[in-house]
Formats: sequence, C-alpha cells, structure tokens
Amino acid sequence: MEEIKMRAIVDAATNGIMRAISDHFSFSRKESLWKAPEYMFTASIYREIKKLKNPRYRVDMEDPIEEAIRDAGGWGSGRIPPAVLRKGRSRRGKFDIVLSDNESHTPFAIIEVKKAHGPRQVKQDAERICAVLNRPTPAIKWGMLALVVPGQDQYGKVGFLKRRIKEFGKKVPTYVGDWNVSRSVCKTKEVGNSRQYAAIVFKIGPRRSRA
Repeated sequence: MEEIKMRAIVDAATNGIMRAISDHFSFSRKESLWKAPEYMFTASIYREIKKLKNPRYRVDMEDPIEEAIRDAGGWGSGRIPPAVLRKGRSRRGKFDIVLSDNESHTPFAIIEVKKAHGPRQVKQDAERICAVLNRPTPAIKWGMLALVVPGQDQYGKVGFLKRRIKEFGKKVPTYVGDWNVSRSVCKTKEVGNSRQYAAIVFKIGPRRSRA
C-alpha cells in the first residue's frame, strides 16, 4: 500500500511539472520558462496530488519548516541547525509541500520544488531534507526533490538535456549522506523546435542499511 501511494505521488509531481510547462507556454509562447515563478510549479504539483483524493493524508503548500518539524515530534530533540530553518534569504523558511496524516495531522513527507540548471543548485534543498529526516523522532519518513531542468543554457544554446539528466543522477546521491536516493522518474518535454525541458523526481529515504 505504501509503495502504491508513493508511486502515485511521484507521478503527480511529474505531471504537475509537465502541466505547468504547458500552461506557461500557452500563456506566453516566447517568454523564457526561467522567468516563470517557482511557485507556479509548486502549485501545479499541489493540484495534481490533491486530485488523488486519498483520504489517508492531507496536502499543505508553503508549510513553515519550524511547524512541520514540531508537528512531526522532532522539535525538542536537540538543536536544529539554522541552515535547516533558513531558505533563501528568509530565516523562517517554508517547505514547498508537506504531506500529513489526515487524522493526526502528523507530517510524514516533504517535497521541495526547484528550477535548476545543474546539481549544485539543489544541494542545499537535498541537505535540508536529510537534516529533517535525521531528527531523533522520525515521523517524517521520506522527502522528494521535484526538479525542472532545461535543455538549454542561459544564452539559449541547446543540446544539454541528456548530459544534465546524467549529472543530476550522479551528483544528487552524494548530497544525502547515508540516506537512500532514487531517481523515481524522468520525463522530457519539447517546446517548439529547440527548447527541451525535463521533470526529474528524486525520492530520499529510507536510510541505507549498515553492514
């Protein structure tokens, strides 16, 4: 049951990114996707997960990191590094999407959404997820990185998508310590004759078994 639920959420995240890309170019055919706010992708993923209508869990968007950790029972279990609570320039960061048990309201999963040209741009997000998973009271079982990756550079030169997908697959596992990470899905989308984009979803957790 857990695996079926996970697969449905992974597919919803991927479909949300694909739908957001289509929506952006239907509104503005020439405007760079990189000018679109990251919130647009987060909202699209949120809507796709809500469509699953699973009565076992609730979905919240832009949930404060402090509240998610507290609700998961990990607040009073030692010092939380400031880097975990900070996101961008904000000292009171928020997780993009949090999934919680519908009865107890206890979070069990966190999703971070990111537009990224390269793996280093998601390093902090991956480390933040792992820092939460490392809390002594592990109500939060797994995390997810939902990434939007372009196939062209900042100057419009194309042909980078396959290489970037490989780079993400190679580097992201090095950011998560002893947690399992799997690239659950990768879908690509072409816009016009030259622009290509990929939706890459990484699942983080559970912890690797130690020999």
